[in-house]
This record gives sequence, C-alpha cells and structure tokens, in this order.
Amino acid sequence: MSVENVSVKKKKVGLITLSLPKEKTDLAENLDQNAHKSLISTGFDIIANDGLIFETDHCIAAAKKYVDMGADCIIILLGTWVFTPTVVDTIKEVDIPFGTWAEDNPGSFSLTAGGIVHGSLDEFGLKHRFFYGSPGSEKLIKETSSFISAASAVLEKKGGLIKWAFMNRD
Repeated sequence: MSVENVSVKKKKVGLITLSLPKEKTDLAENLDQNAHKSLISTGFDIIANDGLIFETDHCIAAAKKYVDMGADCIIILLGTWVFTPTVVDTIKEVDIPFGTWAEDNPGSFSLTAGGIVHGSLDEFGLKHRFFYGSPGSEKLIKETSSFISAASAVLEKKGGLIKWAFMNRD
C-alpha cells in the first residue's frame, strides 16, 4: 500500500460553552471563540454550538449530537459561574470522555465554577479531565491536545488495554 492511500482520521472534539444568563456572558463568548481558535490551530476538527448553553437539557442534547457526529471527546468550557448539575447530569447521561475547562480570568468566576464542578464530579466518581488556564497558554493547549488524542485512542481501542481511567489524572 502506498502512502498516498493511507488516510488519517482527524480527531474531533465537541465544545460546549456554559454560562448563566445573568453572568458576564461576553467573557464566556470570548473563551468560546479563543478556545475554538486554539484547538483548530492544533489541527483538531471542532464541533460546536452556535452560542452559549444555559440549560441542562440543551447541554445534554448538544453532547448527544456531538457523539452522533463522531466526536472523540467533549470539552465543557466553564465560561462563567455555571449550574453544576448541568455538567454532572451531562457526564452521567452521555458515554464519552469529557474534559472541563475553567479559564484563568478572575472576572468570569470560571475557576470558582471549575473548582465546584471538578469536586462534584470527583465526589460522584464521574471520570473527567480538568483543565485550567487561558486558550493562549501553549502548555494548556498541549495538555488538551494530549487528552483529545488519548480519547481518540480509547474510542479506537474500546475494550482493549487502554482504559478511559488513564486519562483521569489530576
């Protein structure tokens, strides 16, 4: 087989950006746009909603849609303070590797939301990968890229030696 006949599946990541309607949604929209650009620049195929998500049922529906569209994983961007049960219920409902990402912008309260979400997911035993930082951080983009690549490998080898638990490191 020649090299020209080999095709490499582009890794797909679903992005869901959460916020609450009365919070600083402009900051959540900026995180959404900047994370989208950063992940595209690393060569990933991004599946995303048009706009922010505020409701649990919309978050679950988006995650299910992304799975149907072939996502390898989903990263939930915590754009501002969020309703923690939205993240918990989505991860309980949809069987795919999840990451949560809180931005290092104190004006958004994203880290506060991220700490509460991360702790809640841990308490429920729900596997996830927590990310903290700016979409402009080279180190963070390398971490998210590793997570996405590992999620893709897990889905390709589902039932094999690679386990989803491998990605749940702190």
